[in-house]
Formats: sequence, C-alpha cells, structure tokens
Amino acid sequence: MFYNRKILIYEVISLMLLLASIIPLMDYNSLAGLRIPSHYNISGEVDGWSDRSVFLKIFVVELIMFIVLCLAQRFPQLINLPFNVNRNNPEIRALLIEMTSAIKMWIMSVFTESIVFTYTNSIGGTQISPGSLCLVLIGLMMAHLIYYCVRLYRMRER
Repeated sequence: MFYNRKILIYEVISLMLLLASIIPLMDYNSLAGLRIPSHYNISGEVDGWSDRSVFLKIFVVELIMFIVLCLAQRFPQLINLPFNVNRNNPEIRALLIEMTSAIKMWIMSVFTESIVFTYTNSIGGTQISPGSLCLVLIGLMMAHLIYYCVRLYRMRER
C-alpha cells in the first residue's frame, strides 16, 4: 500500500488525526448536561446547540469516511474521475492511491478540527470559531484534488 514516503506521511497524519478525534469521547461522561455548540453562523457565533452525543456522531461519520477512503485506496477502480485513465498502469494506480491518501488526510483534518474546536469551546476553553480554519483546510484539499487530477489527466495522454 505504501508506494512512497509521501503516502506513508499522509497515512500517519490521517491516523493521528483520527485518534485525536477520540479525545472528547474519552471525556464523554463529564460532558453530560453541557450545551455543546453544534453550528456557527458566518460571523463565527454559535447559533445551534446540541448535547454531548454530537461528538459521537461526528466521530462515527469520520470513522466511516476513513474506512471508505481506505477501501478506495485498496480498490482504486472505485475512484470516480471525470475522465478515463488506464487503472492497470502501475504509475496511474500509484498516483490514484497517493491522491486518495492526500484527500483522506484533508478530510480527517476537517473532521478533527471540528471536533477539537467544539470540544474546546464546550469545556470553557477559548471561544474559537472553526469556520475560517475549516475553509482553509477545504481549500487545501481542493487544491490537492485539482493537482492530482491534472497529473492523472496528463498521464492519460501518454
């Protein structure tokens, strides 16, 4: 699975981010009765509240995304691209795996950022709005996606 050092780094970071998302779940019992911010408006002010189950819900979605992206790495033919590529070509297959690994890292970072900021805000830490960082992370993920699609498209022509 690890074709190069870059993929290994992406995978280690993804796993560390997934593990960091467990922190609020380890403190789950002490969060009983707290109002947990669950939504922020465009100005970064809390406009939606939930109970502690929001941490479990977000983590379950993050875990499912992690598993689905691991399966996509294992079976690159499942990755949907807007153009055809020869998925039997070892170079293209390696690049698809690298792309999926990078996207997984950015998706894990968005989920972990959401969980950690929400947890920090709910236990009385600094009132931080996750909005701007989330947009930066999503922007970086889209930049990676475009980068890999351009590389794959160019490889298709060979």
